[in-house]
Amino acid sequence: MNSSSINNCEKQQDEIPAETLRFVKNFVHFESLPRVRHDSLVGIGGKLKEKNEFFVVEEIPLWAPDGKGSNCVVRIRRNGATTKAVQEKLARLFRSKTIHIGYAGLKDKIGICTQNFSINFQTGLTKFSCLPSDQEIKSTIESDQSEPVLECVEVCGFNSKKLKTGQLKGNTFKLLVTNLDNSVTESVKLVKLIVADI
Repeated sequence: MNSSSINNCEKQQDEIPAETLRFVKNFVHFESLPRVRHDSLVGIGGKLKEKNEFFVVEEIPLWAPDGKGSNCVVRIRRNGATTKAVQEKLARLFRSKTIHIGYAGLKDKIGICTQNFSINFQTGLTKFSCLPSDQEIKSTIESDQSEPVLECVEVCGFNSKKLKTGQLKGNTFKLLVTNLDNSVTESVKLVKLIVADI
């Protein structure tokens, strides 16, 4: 790693609150992180997330449900809501507690985000006295049009364990940058240089 990369890592560390940095250092060594951008490259400027539809995130699941157990995995799409707000609404809709609603990762509030959640339907934890059908789950989620409005993209199936933080392959992003500092042609050239340097 060259000295400018080390300097960049040190700059990043200075921007992180001390308590968070202590926690993160147990898991990540900044010196070992790959260089994201060369110092001589400039960004394209502009504005991200000017509208929710300009920032689209799709979670890539790590695994498919195993078909066993009481945790139903559902794929939810929402527009302009945090993961925690979705978790709280699912708990309210199913008369459960948020601790029984799992997710793999936090997503942006500003944007249209699709991600998996697990809902534990073990007897006594929700309004259902037995495992509900896919249609009952979907209609319960989509019948309430209060904010945040949720779309049940898919009832993926039941799983023996709750979905936990970190259980995802990653995310795909589609974004539109507005108010560019340069022409579109010049911005595309800069993006190609940045991608080549990653």
